[in-house]
Amino acid sequence: MKNLFWVCLGLVLLFGFQPAPVSASTLASRLSGKILLQVEQNGEAWYIYPGDQHRYYLGRPADAFSIMRTLGYGITNANLMKIPVAVTNLSGGIDMDGDGLKREVEDSFGSSDLLRDTDADNLNDYEEISYGFSPINAVNTFLFDSAFSPRHKGKIFLQVQSHGEAWYIDTTAYNRHYLGRPADAFTIMRNFGLGISDADLAQIPIGGTLVVPSSTNFTNWQPISQTVNGVDYIVQCPPAWEVDYASDYGGAVSLTQCSKIYAGQYALDDGITVSVGYVPTQTGAYYEVNGENYSTILMNNVLHQDNVSLYTNNSFSGYYSMANSQHTFRFLARRTVSGGYLEVQAIAYGSSQTDSQYLTKVNQIIDGISVE
Repeated sequence: MKNLFWVCLGLVLLFGFQPAPVSASTLASRLSGKILLQVEQNGEAWYIYPGDQHRYYLGRPADAFSIMRTLGYGITNANLMKIPVAVTNLSGGIDMDGDGLKREVEDSFGSSDLLRDTDADNLNDYEEISYGFSPINAVNTFLFDSAFSPRHKGKIFLQVQSHGEAWYIDTTAYNRHYLGRPADAFTIMRNFGLGISDADLAQIPIGGTLVVPSSTNFTNWQPISQTVNGVDYIVQCPPAWEVDYASDYGGAVSLTQCSKIYAGQYALDDGITVSVGYVPTQTGAYYEVNGENYSTILMNNVLHQDNVSLYTNNSFSGYYSMANSQHTFRFLARRTVSGGYLEVQAIAYGSSQTDSQYLTKVNQIIDGISVE
């Protein structure tokens, strides 16, 4: 009997107290925001998007860059400055003043690439950024917020008040890493890769795939219909292209986003993202970011570029910036409807097509908008 007791006890210890299998949803939640590498295959990289906890294949550097742009969250400069900066990818490009920051990083922080110490406080711009101070404010107020960045671990942020620069918040130190160009971004993302087995990876659902058009002949577009606040409208998007729902104005507005109008069949790193949404008058007038009207901020992002032109088409009016020194096509136009307005935003990086070609694509979408 004693032997039977010990055998039973051993079986209980062996089987009765085994932890329950990790569910797929728990696994995806635990790995949210991480980069996973298939160690049993060829090291394929996947990003677990915090927004839906699905996995998105990163593929080649250009593919990964497109994923980052599409899945990025908009963030104000004030909130971005709360997140500590990883200084590993801030140099290596054009650096006219020799302060250790490449030009596009200086643009992100608003500092000058011609002055080592933009605010003349005896700390150069690189030192201020790494210490947690603003390089454009001589009053050295510590900006990092230790409680803010952990809440956003694993996210990709896009600077809506600058030129759309992309930053990845790592899931361990909660630092932000400048993603830069496709090759730089791909290297950073893979450096944070976590090995995973095929069996565990299979538990995490695959997110929508960005579809590359077979040609640049944009015909037979599909209608996307929405009814918001009593307004029915239809937006024509390219056939078989993914449509996701981004939010703007603090999440108060749902935007239909033609997820990526690629600049060409083989140029996945340079493209244009177009969003269309209904903005209630009250939201557009009163939503603020750091005391500034957000609707005004969006418009100023275009107006503050150089080479700005007036835009009118299909009852939409606004502005667009072409051939500017930032090499960024920016567009914003609005059309008044009952209780608010329709808003079209567009931004394009790179130069595989001309700004005029980008504008043509925006025009195609606006031509295809009808209000009922």
